[in-house]
Amino acid sequence: MALYKRANTKNYWTKFYFDGKLIQQSTKCSNLKAAGEFEASLRHQLNFRRIDLDAPKEVEEPKFPVFSEVVAEFLASPNSKRKESTRRRYETASWALIEHFGPMRIDKITREDVERFIAWRTAQKKKAPALKLKKNSKAKTTASIKPATINRELGLLRAIFNRKIEVDQMVLVNPTKKLFLKENNQQNRVVSVQEFRRYLMAASQPLKDIAVIMYNLGMRPSEVVALRKENIDWQSNKIRIFEGKTDAAKRSLDMPVDVARILRLRYDKTENGLLFGGGKKGKSDTPILKVTNAHNAAVMRSGVEKFKLYDLRHTFASDYVASGNDLVSLAAVLGHSKLDMVYRYAHATEQHQKNSLRNLDSYRGGITDELAKRKTA
Repeated sequence: MALYKRANTKNYWTKFYFDGKLIQQSTKCSNLKAAGEFEASLRHQLNFRRIDLDAPKEVEEPKFPVFSEVVAEFLASPNSKRKESTRRRYETASWALIEHFGPMRIDKITREDVERFIAWRTAQKKKAPALKLKKNSKAKTTASIKPATINRELGLLRAIFNRKIEVDQMVLVNPTKKLFLKENNQQNRVVSVQEFRRYLMAASQPLKDIAVIMYNLGMRPSEVVALRKENIDWQSNKIRIFEGKTDAAKRSLDMPVDVARILRLRYDKTENGLLFGGGKKGKSDTPILKVTNAHNAAVMRSGVEKFKLYDLRHTFASDYVASGNDLVSLAAVLGHSKLDMVYRYAHATEQHQKNSLRNLDSYRGGITDELAKRKTA
């Protein structure tokens, strides 16, 4: 590594010889580690003849686009593997990034800039719900931006830089490395049977049907609202999920009576194949985007302790294990690719543990008891 700083400059410069020619230029990085990564990337590109060595040493600085242009290009770029839900998530995550980095040239965005973005987002508050804003356009909320939200935005920023480096062959250093925030994903709670009944009585449609399906099968909200006619196999009484982030997410689930009744009614009424279509009277060609406002209203009306809609998936998983089922089958039902993702549900009740041990002893036929008796005889 041949890095140094010139007088009155904050950025490191690199200077080395390649094939007998002097390579000398600014890394545009004030951080030593980042400058080293820039130099390594430069050497790598030189090895594959991606840079014209005959060009003069002091060349006109290449024209880098501003960040807002890069985002627009990234969102518009075709990607056969990108799901519609992922595209929408990227679009939402881009709003704060454009507000903060919009006019900046992409090559000028440093690690320090990203750290300032994180501090700026952490200090912000969430926007008020749509219904509240409709009544009062200046409405505010005291809820802070969660680490998970900021991490989604950082994930988009990382993806944008990676595309520019790997696909467009721009000489850049990705400034997002090891800057992701720690998330507390264990803040789930189990909804009791009594609470769920009260919640359903206060819930409106289509939230009520979505909640029943999640409570009975542990499906993700996005999986429920994406259901189409072709996902329902009435002959075998199964829901077949054909898409997912992993192969494990693609699975078949047996329908309990309540779920089958709900889906049959929706199956027979749909005009466009979507069982949970958005828009007025569910006639849109796209699924429902979200039911957050309806859920919050149902929780408030029912008087139950506050919980997230996703907690119904957690409730299903906890009850599934407590009723005597194993973690391997739970992972398959939930669509998890790794077993460690369901280890948190291993907190079986004391009675469940006793029953499990009795079942094991019965399965083995009391062989240890028999051996003990022979020893004492």
